[in-house]
This record gives sequence, C-alpha cells and structure tokens, in this order.
Amino acid sequence: VTGNAVLSVFGDITPGEASTLVESSLREIRRGTPPARPSAQVTPRLPARFKQREPREQAIFMAGFPGVDVKDPRYDALSLITTAVSGLSSGLSMEVREKRGLAYDVGAYQQAGVHPGAFVFYVATREEALGEVEDIIRREVQRLAAGGLTTNELERARRQLVTESLARLQDAGSLAMQCAVNEVVGLGYQHAFTARERFEALTAAQVQGAAASLMLTNRMAISVVLPQKQENQKPGTPAAD
Repeated sequence: VTGNAVLSVFGDITPGEASTLVESSLREIRRGTPPARPSAQVTPRLPARFKQREPREQAIFMAGFPGVDVKDPRYDALSLITTAVSGLSSGLSMEVREKRGLAYDVGAYQQAGVHPGAFVFYVATREEALGEVEDIIRREVQRLAAGGLTTNELERARRQLVTESLARLQDAGSLAMQCAVNEVVGLGYQHAFTARERFEALTAAQVQGAAASLMLTNRMAISVVLPQKQENQKPGTPAAD
C-alpha cells in the first residue's frame, strides 16, 4: 500500500520527470496505511552448542551472541569491531591464520534489521584444529569485552568504514538503495549522509562498552560444521574434495 512504500530517486532526472514516471508506473498501488509490524519475541536457550557433519571440505566454527537492531546506539560501535577483527591484516587473522596456520578464513559479522539479530565470529579451519581455534576466539571475546579495541585497531577500522561510506555516496544506485532502506527501517534517508560524523565521533570507551554488553560467554552459541567422513576412509587419511 502507499503508506508502506518508499521511493528513492537519484540521478540525471528532474522532479517533474520523476513525478511523471511514478504516476505512470505506480498508480495501481492501493492507498492505505502501513500494516503493523509484529514484534519478535525470541528467547534463545543460551549458552548453546551445535555440531553436525556436512559434505564439505573445511570445518566451520562459529561463535555468536544475541545482537542489536539497526536503530540501537551500539550498532555503529559493533560495525567498527567487525571491521577491526576481519580481513587479512587484522590481529585475529594474523594470530589464527599467519602465525599458527589454523584457518583459511577468519573474521566477524553482525546481522541486524528492524529486530535484533546476531553478532558472530567465524573461522574456516581443519577439524583437528577446532579446539585451538575455539580457545583463541574465547580469548578474543574476553579481550574485546574487557578492554575493547587497541588504538591502532580502532583507527584502522574507523578509516576503512568512513572510506567505504563515502564511496557509497558516489554511486546513484547505491545511494538510492541506502536511502530507501533507511527510510523503511526507520533510520531516515539522511542516515546515509551522516556515516562519517557518526564513526568519527565514536570513542574507545563506547566501542568497549558495546562489546561488554553483548559478548557474554554465558550468552554464547557455538555452531560447528564438520566435513562428512567417507565410509571407507582410513583413520588419519584426509577426505577427498
């Protein structure tokens, strides 16, 4: 319905041309008010651990926590953390991948929308390395919750996120998408234009506080996917691709 629609227009077009296109293309949308959004009443049983085998080559380790929604004031701070601990140059990657040779890929991400999502660490590794990988991730969780990011980590992540946010403002399609989505979820279209100010204003204490509020080991869910063993595979023999 019209009350639940957002139209975002950027590019080489006049307001009159845009209005004509809207009238000719979207006139059939029924007038009305937005439907009520059901609230998400989810109470996970935590801590939790899941393990299963799948037909794949690598073992996947994930450690996740209940996250925030996109309007939560901690969202930007958590974005800094995900950026700081992900990528080949991150301290976590250097420890797990470069120094110990335990992982093919390592990092973190957060899922967030109009309802709270999750904050997750992930590692693609070998089955025999899972114990050591879990120990490292637990230490990383404790480090972030207790002390937050180092000054170098914080500034590197801040520069990266500011650069990426400014780059997205240069493309009309990306900008239109950002503004439309931000309106839909309640952030407002102008949210896309304030990324630099928001990230530059974040302090180390705010980032550490966001980590401490979420990264509680008694609220952690661990999920492990192991490579499926072949029926005739001898002990100690690597599985085929």
